[in-house]
Order: sequence, then C-alpha cells, then structure tokens
Amino acid sequence: EEKAIYHKNQKPVVYVVGDVGGVGVERAESPIYGMLGVGQQIRYAPGRGLGSVTAVDPDSVTAWRRGRLIYRGEPLAQVLRDLSRYLPGRSLRAEAEIEGLEVSGTYRFEDIDSALRALEVALPVRAESRGDEIVFVPASAPGARTGVPRTARG
Repeated sequence: EEKAIYHKNQKPVVYVVGDVGGVGVERAESPIYGMLGVGQQIRYAPGRGLGSVTAVDPDSVTAWRRGRLIYRGEPLAQVLRDLSRYLPGRSLRAEAEIEGLEVSGTYRFEDIDSALRALEVALPVRAESRGDEIVFVPASAPGARTGVPRTARG
C-alpha cells in the first residue's frame, strides 16, 4: 500500500493509493469508508473530509520510488510545487496567468535543472531567478530572460 502525506498551505493533505491490493480507508470519528483496489486513489483534507475515489495509474503515482515524477496533463503550478520538494533552499512558482498550463512528461528529480529546461522547451514559458525563487513567466512577457538559471540549486 502507498500512503503519502503532503502539506498544502500548512494544512495536511493525505492521499492513499492502492497499488498492491485492497487498502482500507477510515477516519477516527467515523466507520470505514470502504476499500481501495489497485489503481484507485482517495484524498483527505481537514475540513473537507474524504474526496471521491478516483482512478490512477499506480506506476505513475509511485514513480517517485524510482527517482521519477510522471505527469499527464497536470497544471504547471502543481508540477512546480512537486519539483520544489527536491530543491532545498529555493522555491518554484508560476505567474498566475500560466499556472494552469498542462504538463505531460517524465522528470528525474535528481536533475531539477534538466526538468526546468524541459518545461521551457515544452511550454510557452521562461524561468527567471528572483533571489531564492525561480518564477516561470509567459515566454512573451516583457523583459523575460531566456533559459533556466545556471543552476537551480544555487
């Protein structure tokens, strides 16, 4: 079974993914909600409770175990949040007008620089270094510099 706990805006968000068989899902204040089978996911967020069971590709959602992150039509903002986890001391974000651009691809998290360059090639965006932050802007933005900063790690 795969259990991943993420923090979004300092609030815990829990994803449970069934990748080896049935996984029971429950909350302390209520009885078991049901079982997840292989290829199913459920999300829990405080104040919202459990979401709906959704289908997922177990190989994609567990790819991090093999050093990869796989995306199929994910918003750029989410991809940058994920990649930021592997970039100590720096953060990644996109300007509001491009946060929703869809990203598809496989990225190795031990080579964040290559992942960021690949985003620039695949999307109409450019990365700008702003102190401890790398900000993705529209490629056509006035003053947008081309190319990922020399090294995203510092």
